[in-house]
Amino acid sequence: MKNYISYLPLLIFFVLMSCNSKSENGGSESSGTASDEMKFKHYMIAGEQLYKKHCSNCHQENGEGLASLFPPLAKSDFMLSDVDRAVCIIRYGLKGEIVVNGKTYNQPMTALNYLSDMEVAEVMTFVYNSWGNEKGLITQKMVSDASEDCED
Repeated sequence: MKNYISYLPLLIFFVLMSCNSKSENGGSESSGTASDEMKFKHYMIAGEQLYKKHCSNCHQENGEGLASLFPPLAKSDFMLSDVDRAVCIIRYGLKGEIVVNGKTYNQPMTALNYLSDMEVAEVMTFVYNSWGNEKGLITQKMVSDASEDCED
């Protein structure tokens, strides 16, 4: 019996992969398949690591920001209202005054233009789905499309 139990994770993997191949042949990206769920989980895991490395120093690990210096990302009305603007801020940084959840911030944010579209999508998926935010998957294509419309 012990020998069969050790194969259970492998069996689950193959079942999930068979669902994945069916959705790639006939389903759409937003069809809610096992493949979509796996993609979302991948983005969340990779995004968390990127967030810790590039963002948490200012916005803190809990996304609550740092006093009156750096705004929160947790339940941030400014961020949640415009995904494309958030892409541009990550790409090109931010200077000037902004109001987040009724509080004014005027600390510049450094551009993270060395991140790939995929990395930006991953970190944004993490941020947009953590600390009470629930926005769903931010795809590489969404980031690429939004990046084209950014003003330098």
